[in-house]
Amino acid sequence: MSTFSGMYFNNIDSKGRLIIPAPFREILSNNYGLRLIVVVDALEPCLHAYPELQWNKQLEKVNSLPQYNKFVRFYMRKVVASATVCDIDKQGRILIPVALRKNSQLINETVIAGQGTKLEICDKLIWDKVTNPEMVDKEEFIKTMEDFKL
Repeated sequence: MSTFSGMYFNNIDSKGRLIIPAPFREILSNNYGLRLIVVVDALEPCLHAYPELQWNKQLEKVNSLPQYNKFVRFYMRKVVASATVCDIDKQGRILIPVALRKNSQLINETVIAGQGTKLEICDKLIWDKVTNPEMVDKEEFIKTMEDFKL
């Protein structure tokens, strides 16, 4: 299966519709279908959009975890509970519900970034903050990436 990579900028319209970039739509239509499951990020004001197949795999992983663990419960309450089906319309747009737009602070200019098996959707100003290298302890980052063998 193809994976998502690249970064695109689009505006969300006043009705909450966002155009999914053509390269991502092509991957979706060729491999998954034109339906995304959109969820909030557990820790940052961004959204994740999964092809339905990938979301189901994510749910299988989550459901196999100890459901009494406080972090699993937080993830279930925050992320899984927010899951919303968003079909891509003929103009290549998805309608992001108000609750998800508020949670992710999507106002106008957005970044849609490929993240392998999912897309990340984030307000451009927030994206600039969360991707700022000054927000990361560089030595810890390097050590962690080495531990992961990246």
